[in-house]
Amino acid sequence: RFDAVTGKLRFPTPSPARDSDRALIKQLPPPPARSLRLADLGFFDLKRLAEDTNQNVFWISRVPAKLTVRVGDGHRRSLAQWLRIDATVTLGAKDGLTCRLVAVRTPAEIAAKRLERLRRALQKKGRTLSERQRTMCEWTVMITNLGADRFSAEQLWVLYRVRWQVELLFKRWKSGGGLGTSRGKTGNRVLCEAYAKLLAMVIQNWATLLHGGPLSEVSPTRACRRVRWWSARLAEALAANDAAAVLQVLKRLKGDLDGLPKK
Repeated sequence: RFDAVTGKLRFPTPSPARDSDRALIKQLPPPPARSLRLADLGFFDLKRLAEDTNQNVFWISRVPAKLTVRVGDGHRRSLAQWLRIDATVTLGAKDGLTCRLVAVRTPAEIAAKRLERLRRALQKKGRTLSERQRTMCEWTVMITNLGADRFSAEQLWVLYRVRWQVELLFKRWKSGGGLGTSRGKTGNRVLCEAYAKLLAMVIQNWATLLHGGPLSEVSPTRACRRVRWWSARLAEALAANDAAAVLQVLKRLKGDLDGLPKK
């Protein structure tokens, strides 16, 4: 879990890679009250969203194509059969969740890209594209418990896009930190290597926060490069157990980060 304001990280207990996202999220405590939770479709769970609402946690989520929607007249429809711009609906065929649904028509070029990506993904799994999935590629559909009196559809989309910071964080960890690969041949060797790389990436993330949170105007990629450049000096100061030297290195690193150009 990645706090997009402060940069704080929280990790679940290591689990087998085949475990679902829904199983992993249960290992984490609920977000603080009055915070905004943003997650991708892998974490979509109506019961979890209802629990968040009861604990005064706000959320914005994309929705799966197979989701059942019940509107004011009580009739159930698939989402692809019923789309409005902004309305209150009840989701789910059994235990319903009443919330706000916002649907925005996607530009044709974006819809075409979504459709092509989905076709390739389904082809790898030996499945065919359904008409319901084709329709959903043409829309951006979100559900939320944020009120329409305070947040417009455009503002919801801006907020939801903050979730992309998580994807960028993983990308930096995989490309710059090598978390996506391993030279190990045994389970213990791979696990040890993964922990070492993960610790390095956590320290790198902490160091970039000397300039500010993830939403600051400096490129995170450039900030990470500067941190890596200073890492040898920081390691020497830590190895010498010299608190004054560590503080001096961090001060100089902060000055370097503050001098980076804005995005």
